[in-house]
Amino acid sequence: MSPGGRNPAPAAAKNNTLLFAGIGGGALLLIVIVAALVMNKGGDAKGKGSSGKGETAADARFEKLKALREDSAQYAYEYAEECEKRADRAQAEEYYLKAVKLDPNHDFAQRKLQSWWDEIKKPACNGDLAKLTEGLAWLEKAKLEATRTTLAEWLVKQDPENSTARKILGHEQFDGKWYTADEMDLVKVAAAKRVEHAEYDKLTPRGKKVFSLKNDYEKSFGEKKKHFQDCGPDAPYLLLCEDSPNYSADLVLGDFKGVVKTLYDLFFQRYSKLFDVQSFGENEVCFIYIFESRQRYIESTGAPYFAGGHFDTQKGQIFIYMDTPDKYETIFHEGIHQLVHTISQMKVEKLTERRNVNMFWFTEGIATFFEGFKRDAQGGFILGEISQKYLPTAKQLVTTGKHMKLTEIMKLSYVDFSRRSGDPKFVMNMYSQSWSIVYFLYKFDGGKYKDKFETYYKSEVAQKGSFDAAKAAFGDLDQLNKEYEEFVKNLK
Repeated sequence: MSPGGRNPAPAAAKNNTLLFAGIGGGALLLIVIVAALVMNKGGDAKGKGSSGKGETAADARFEKLKALREDSAQYAYEYAEECEKRADRAQAEEYYLKAVKLDPNHDFAQRKLQSWWDEIKKPACNGDLAKLTEGLAWLEKAKLEATRTTLAEWLVKQDPENSTARKILGHEQFDGKWYTADEMDLVKVAAAKRVEHAEYDKLTPRGKKVFSLKNDYEKSFGEKKKHFQDCGPDAPYLLLCEDSPNYSADLVLGDFKGVVKTLYDLFFQRYSKLFDVQSFGENEVCFIYIFESRQRYIESTGAPYFAGGHFDTQKGQIFIYMDTPDKYETIFHEGIHQLVHTISQMKVEKLTERRNVNMFWFTEGIATFFEGFKRDAQGGFILGEISQKYLPTAKQLVTTGKHMKLTEIMKLSYVDFSRRSGDPKFVMNMYSQSWSIVYFLYKFDGGKYKDKFETYYKSEVAQKGSFDAAKAAFGDLDQLNKEYEEFVKNLK
């Protein structure tokens, strides 16, 4: 077989393959070109589609913030920012203000509003005082207090009668003039003093003392509310009772008034001839402070724990607590101190210059003597009874010879006694013996020494009580002491 004669078909096949390859290559090129064009269009379409989606997302966020703008300061702030970007100044301002309203400490919103004031609001006022005054209200809403205060100060300098700015600065108007807060305090005090002095000058001597005491004690011992009861003209007492949810202050004052009125009547029935009763009642004030409780009394006055009340010799005043035990005995005891002290100091006009000048045995003797009373069938009081409180101690002291002789105890001043007054046993011994001395002077031998005692009493009232005054009144004190000791030993 010759190669040329025997293989014609393969040659034809090869040519056909080349032809198809050529055609196929062109088709492929065409397909690639078409695909590229299609892809390019697709790319353009994709680019255009991405931009649209971005605009849609921004709008969606804006709408979301718009829906939430009332819910929180942060949403209000972000919404205001979006409005500002969109050149909607009115909405931006409204919601920056909304942000600081919801959260006064929202720092970013405050910064925005400060810029808003500096760059927009303030320049728009153009220096006009009326418009700037209106701007004070905007600054208040913006929570820009420092800027608001600075503007108010500037406005007052420009216009001293600008009431809006004045009030922002805490100024007050009085009698047509504006004053700062500090100045106003002084102005009010001065005005009150003028009125006070005018009213004060119209008062009686006693009325002036009542006025001063009320003024002094209105804010004393803390801010607890105080209730006052002036017992005049029935008795020269001014009572003060602390307020409490545990009792009615009016009822307490009424009860205490009854007690002091009884004391006053009994005292002057016995001693009215010794001094000017009428002058005392018209001019003097015996002040009694009633604490809410024993704890308040001890904490406020520093009194010893065993005290039921006490008379302050420096002030001439009684301090006691509402539910003190043995109320009548306590008030009678301390009340006698007060009456004797006040009577002896009547000629000393200034209360602060009054002092205790009485001898111990007399002061405590007369006070404890008034504790010894009994009630009659009509409910009245009979004084001068033997004290079962003091008799046992007094009798034991005298019987055992542990008492102080009259020549010793009548030299003892109240100051001397006070140095040991923190010792309850010493106090009881001294009180008991003082009671027994006064009881002896009134009761011994049918009242042998009663008039002499009242002569000595006048010395005490005249601020001349002393050992020498006692010798002048009673004579031989050694003989007096013998009679005293025998008398006490036989008391029952």
